[in-house]
Amino acid sequence: SLVVRSVLQPFEESLFTVFAKIAS
Repeated sequence: SLVVRSVLQPFEESLFTVFAKIAS
């Protein structure tokens, strides 16, 4: 749902940032 998406979005961004740091 939209509520779940809005809650998970910041977590997804943080996880992507961590993944990018590991990959670099």
